[in-house]
Amino acid sequence: MTDNGQPPAIQVKGLEKSFKDVHVLRGVDLEITRGSVFALLGANGSGKTTTVRILSTLLKADAGTATINGYDTATQPAEVRESISLTGQFAAVDEILTGRENLVLIAKLRHLQEPGGIADDLLDRFSLTDAGSRKVANYSGGMRRRLDIAMSLIGNDDGSRPAVTSRGLDHHQGARRPRHHGAAHDAVPRRGGTPRRPNRDPP
Repeated sequence: MTDNGQPPAIQVKGLEKSFKDVHVLRGVDLEITRGSVFALLGANGSGKTTTVRILSTLLKADAGTATINGYDTATQPAEVRESISLTGQFAAVDEILTGRENLVLIAKLRHLQEPGGIADDLLDRFSLTDAGSRKVANYSGGMRRRLDIAMSLIGNDDGSRPAVTSRGLDHHQGARRPRHHGAAHDAVPRRGGTPRRPNRDPP
């Protein structure tokens, strides 16, 4: 239990993973509270991606336990997948649709009310309103990344949000802290998620 009496969003104990003779994870312990932003940093090959793959049920650990929202990643993978969103290194967006249509589609798939309002809200907070009606095929790499992160935050559940990354975001010239850099963090208390930025070294 965390200090506020709530179970942690993500809890990892003694996680181990090897690939043949290469020991990638050796007794990893993590406890991440709900409503927080957690960054897992490390050198290339230090096991960041392996940890994320285990947490997202894409890979089984050799030893140890990992739970997300109280669900065990090894024995309850379906429940884990229902309670998380995974944003990987490369943006998973539909290039044929507009930015707004991508967001509306995800909101509808999650059976949320007022999907258009949700889309407009996220477009505004990620500085994509002017580009919302344009097809994603015409977006820059950074704009696609911002849209991808916005899509991962759609949902009113209490699920955590593993593997959200700021890598590839466009920087506004002259701005010390671009607005969209704070949008993912600001969305945490409003949408109940726990964005994580674990799977790549900072640029």
